[in-house]
Amino acid sequence: MSRSIDPRRPRKLTPEQTASINDLPYIVKLHNRVKDLSNAPVGARKDDRLQKAIKRLYNEKQRKRRELLKDIKERYKTEQPVKDSERQLSGIVVDKDTRDALVGADMSPEQLGLIDAILTLPGKSPEQELQRRITAINAVTLYCGVEEGAPSRHVRLGPPGTVVSPPMQAAEPDVALRQVISSIKTEKRPKVCFVCIGNPHLTMRERVATYSNPGSLSRHFRRYHVSKLQVGQFIDCMDCGVRLETRKELLIHAERFHGTVSRVPAERLIV
Repeated sequence: MSRSIDPRRPRKLTPEQTASINDLPYIVKLHNRVKDLSNAPVGARKDDRLQKAIKRLYNEKQRKRRELLKDIKERYKTEQPVKDSERQLSGIVVDKDTRDALVGADMSPEQLGLIDAILTLPGKSPEQELQRRITAINAVTLYCGVEEGAPSRHVRLGPPGTVVSPPMQAAEPDVALRQVISSIKTEKRPKVCFVCIGNPHLTMRERVATYSNPGSLSRHFRRYHVSKLQVGQFIDCMDCGVRLETRKELLIHAERFHGTVSRVPAERLIV
């Protein structure tokens, strides 16, 4: 497994490892220095020396923490591949600790099933090897329908024509689809593409995508639907049940029935 995505890879010190820094001889010496200066009689330079001692102690702790974390990462980099190889030779490809770490990384059941099916050792007989491959193929097939990536926590504005609606929750596809279909019927200038809604070959997220404003939708409509409609091709409007065979028909239908306006010279769009 790549170290960049390995959930077991150490990325920060544990509380116990952080606390162990205080037991280092040099750190203990600096602690004592700060303590002695704190208890020293008041003098002209006491505050300056105390502040310098505290700052030195803080910087030294930080440096020791960085060194310790670097050392732990280096040891993991060297030792973990050997442990993984030994475990695989014993017949265990994904151990319990690794699986628990993957579950903690919010992997979906389909992802875990894919890992379990792919990371297996060859069968001891032709029949077992055939079954292992069939299981792996089925796991890959099942995973093909999964949309990767967690829902975005923020809505980020992008350049004109980009989708700015938050990703749809996978558990509510029918609800989202009904909402956007209702919007293209009731809103004067909707921000959802009526062509994409009726395209079953797109993912549900692409079908219900909401644009930042009607102008962004118009740019999307011209760029991805009008300009790509060639002679002999057609677009079906699933909402109205009509077939649009030319750019002219598509433009007129979009503006008259769905409020999608394309204010571009006709000679650039109509063939």
